[in-house]
Amino acid sequence: MKINRKNLLLIVVALSITLVMLLGGQFFWKYFALTKPLDQEIMKVAGVNSVSWKEQTTNKTVQVMVSLNQVTNIRKSYLEIMGIGKQHFPKHIIEMKLQDTRDARMEQFYDNIHLHIYEAIETGSYTKMQDTVQKKAKRQGMSVKIFVDSERVYIHIAEGTKNLYEVIPKRVLDKGV
Repeated sequence: MKINRKNLLLIVVALSITLVMLLGGQFFWKYFALTKPLDQEIMKVAGVNSVSWKEQTTNKTVQVMVSLNQVTNIRKSYLEIMGIGKQHFPKHIIEMKLQDTRDARMEQFYDNIHLHIYEAIETGSYTKMQDTVQKKAKRQGMSVKIFVDSERVYIHIAEGTKNLYEVIPKRVLDKGV
């Protein structure tokens, strides 16, 4: 069967239009059915300033980047955002990156206390860690809130309008040689 140039051109144009429509439909579906509702739901969490996310289809991971203002309970906010992510991506691993308003002084303070945090994770002496960190924070004119659950340690350091948020997994560190 011979196909003349006119018919071949018509076939190519029809396939091109179909492909554009399918890809465009997929884009709009993803935006209106997934992206927009996810963003709107996360923005309802108290203290969330902005949110963006990126899906990695190769390793089934979703990175959620959340910019936070003043948060009363970082553990509650973190778990709420993670729950929303899991609802929208039940078969994916959710990785959250928190963006805060920290400054160099707060970074330095965190660097000075992080050994106490990791020691508490290893030994389970969270009350001792909290007392030590609270005393150090008070001397620096900062306030610290520490929350602990079975999976993570949540740190919120505040000074004026500046906030530093850190979420540290409690999983056992590799003790290999």
